[in-house]
Amino acid sequence: MKPAPFDYVRPAGLEEAVAVLGAAGDDARILAGGLSLVPMMNFRVVAPAVVVDIGGLGELRRIADEGSEIEIGAGVAQASLERWPDLARRLPLLAEALPHVGHYPTRARGTVGGSVAHADPSAELPLVLALLDGTVRLRSAGGERLAPARGFFEGPLETACGEDEMVVATRWPSAAPGARYAFDEVALRHGDFAIASCAVLLDDGRMSIGFGGVAEVPVVREWPRLTGSALDDALAALAEEIDVVDDGDGGAAYRRGLVRSLGRRTVDRALAGPPPAGGADGGAGRPPARPALPGAGERGAPALPSSFPPSPSPPPSSPLPLPSPRPRLGARERHLVEFVLNGAQCAAEAPPRLLLSDFLRHRFGRRGVHVGCEHGVCGACTVHLDGAPARACLLFAVQVHGRRVDTVEGLAGPHGAPSPLQAAFRRRHALQCGYCTPGILMTMTEWLDRLAMEGRAPGEEEVREVLSGHLCRCTGYEPIVAAVLDAAARPADG
Repeated sequence: MKPAPFDYVRPAGLEEAVAVLGAAGDDARILAGGLSLVPMMNFRVVAPAVVVDIGGLGELRRIADEGSEIEIGAGVAQASLERWPDLARRLPLLAEALPHVGHYPTRARGTVGGSVAHADPSAELPLVLALLDGTVRLRSAGGERLAPARGFFEGPLETACGEDEMVVATRWPSAAPGARYAFDEVALRHGDFAIASCAVLLDDGRMSIGFGGVAEVPVVREWPRLTGSALDDALAALAEEIDVVDDGDGGAAYRRGLVRSLGRRTVDRALAGPPPAGGADGGAGRPPARPALPGAGERGAPALPSSFPPSPSPPPSSPLPLPSPRPRLGARERHLVEFVLNGAQCAAEAPPRLLLSDFLRHRFGRRGVHVGCEHGVCGACTVHLDGAPARACLLFAVQVHGRRVDTVEGLAGPHGAPSPLQAAFRRRHALQCGYCTPGILMTMTEWLDRLAMEGRAPGEEEVREVLSGHLCRCTGYEPIVAAVLDAAARPADG
């Protein structure tokens, strides 16, 4: 459950990144959010000789509205895209799909480019990009090229990206005049891998319909606009035509049934919903493109009055500094990692393959960082990295050099007084065995801070959705939900 040794490179720019990639070839892997690569490394499904960390490249963390298309940098976090003010107007289908991508804490580090490059057959973003007939911008030491999304995905975890190329951006056609969109999926629970997902675009008497999770690549079809029995017949024929996946999550017959029922339901939703407001210009006569939006980790809004006070280390209101470049760190050597831990300057040495969870526990005694699954599912190891939730088992210690890390030990107030959320957990008997509690506290503290900045209180369904990113081994979710709602509603002095 630990990765094999590797050299670590944090490049200063794209030129250096593609140069390292070109020299190492198939022995190198690109590290963005790490939500897909690091679990595979922990299980030793892959063992790259070189890991190229592009998390510090600001040029990959931009969203550019170019009128007829929106270019999203490969390093833009899914959570940052979700909070882009123009998302619902300019890319309404993507706005519908994003809440289904993983869970609230994982979207803080999962990237748009990483999801597309990983090419999981169940992933939502590849399906939406293919349905919209978008493109993938690839770069190598020899130059750049655009790859149509509908030909980019070649199989499970396989793409048309060459071993010397990296995804630098994806390009998404913006909402067309009068078009209608809908997205839906079936999964064991919200945020889990889709057993089947469906995306629909209705425009100018035609329809595009796509399915994810049912085959080895996204399946997209272009039809005339169909309704009633004609739509049912077309979906039934498509269900038999697809070479359907048959696995432990759902048999072939079940997935074929989902193509018919989920497809009809999603089309009906698209027909019933209004066309996207303001999305009809498609770029014609538009004002100059908006300035590129900085990517992950930014908090632009000032704090607003709330009954839930900020945590001891509140999210910053100004852009966070990007991680600085580091020279190539040898796999068999130990390297100095200097960072801020719970507000204090800290330093220790670590080899590149050492996970942040082990680094914090064994080098600094932060035993509240609990180790569970070591592939990012259970959430017990969740910490804050520069104010955002992060799975410590999916980060390498060398990645936090020059950055800020907060653990559950840092939540307490002066003289060790529990934070409002910790106090609510105690009042509502939400602690139980306590193994999952630190990770839940870290995610919920950041989320409640964010809601306080927006000046609104959480609803119960919202709490449950955010909590779905954590597994409680005691299955005591009800008191946890009650504790979060209690903390949000109780006056700061209560």
